[in-house]
Amino acid sequence: MNKRRKFIAKIVLMAILIFTLTFTAGCSKNNSNYHEEKSWAFSKIIILNGETYVGTSDDVTSIDKKIGTIKYFSTRETNINNTIFSNYYEVGTNLYSIPNVSTKDAIAVEISKNQYIKAINKRLIH
Repeated sequence: MNKRRKFIAKIVLMAILIFTLTFTAGCSKNNSNYHEEKSWAFSKIIILNGETYVGTSDDVTSIDKKIGTIKYFSTRETNINNTIFSNYYEVGTNLYSIPNVSTKDAIAVEISKNQYIKAINKRLIH
């Protein structure tokens, strides 16, 4: 009878261990589908020439000259690159200056053929 109790105790302990490992593994943030998106201060960031811009929904009707193209994309905040980067706009997205607006204040982002929106410098956001 004593052997049977030891056997049952081992089974119960193994079941608890398996449950604990399964539960904690399911709660882990280390799976490949997890992104650090929620940690970004803004959801539509562009970094260009050391300046950080935030995409808006404001249409831009006139553009000046092309000033760059998004080279890097990532949703992980730790992957910020000081070159032309975005956490929202795809690699290849063209960026333009806006007539009579300093590129230190705002730029135009080409969201589709001949359609542009404004991205403003984050220092201007209050």
